Amino acid sequence: MPLLICRTCPRYDVHATGDFGRELNAAIARHRQGGTLLVRNVACLSAVNRAR
Repeated sequence: MPLLICRTCPRYDVHATGDFGRELNAAIARHRQGGTLLVRNVACLSAVNRAR
């Protein structure tokens, strides 16, 4: 089962730059077991729910 990472989390990336997702992906890649973790970058569901 992959780890789902928001591309632009409204809580941690308030300017919607995409930095949150890129930085989290980079941190996982640097971790010694990061290569074995399945990661999927997705649109943040919180952002979708806030637009309603």
